[in-house]
Amino acid sequence: MIQGPEAVTQHDAARRFVAASTREKFAVLTVPPLLLQLGRPFSTQADYGWHITHALNHYPEAFEAGKTWAELGMPTTTLEAFARGHKWGLDNTADIDPTDRRS
Repeated sequence: MIQGPEAVTQHDAARRFVAASTREKFAVLTVPPLLLQLGRPFSTQADYGWHITHALNHYPEAFEAGKTWAELGMPTTTLEAFARGHKWGLDNTADIDPTDRRS
């Protein structure tokens, strides 16, 4: 679940992350759920993909970050800033400039 000051889907978040990432080359792969469902008997990956897609698409999403925001303040890091500052395998998100709104 993505909880921030703007509404964003998992797919849009992935697209924005890939577009802003400067350290790695990523791509967003979209597979229709029907194709995953057809592949379920033959592939454990397709079976998992279908189940996780179904769960994400049918999850009754509710805003749950209100208490956290009240205690810690509104989030300031954008998806784009996180993607530009993230080094895979290392937790170095402290050097992200939350005011960087490029992209």
